[in-house]
Amino acid sequence: MTQTNQPTPGRAPIAAITGGRRGIGRAIACALADAGFDIVLVDIEADADASETSAAIRDRGRQVKFLTADIARIEGRDALVEAMF
Repeated sequence: MTQTNQPTPGRAPIAAITGGRRGIGRAIACALADAGFDIVLVDIEADADASETSAAIRDRGRQVKFLTADIARIEGRDALVEAMF
């Protein structure tokens, strides 16, 4: 069986960034947005940093979802999968 990681035609690839509301996570999210990815930001809290990072991604012309979740817990991982698809 061959598996490909090609994006769905007409749809941008999606990247999930954990801890993406500030610091290195924010830099990675913005770099991926610049490369054409839509972004799902995941962090354990939503604050002004999360809003600023989301705005920075939208300013790059990309879609962004922010998910408040703890991916150390199964419920957080399930929520992430739901947000991706």
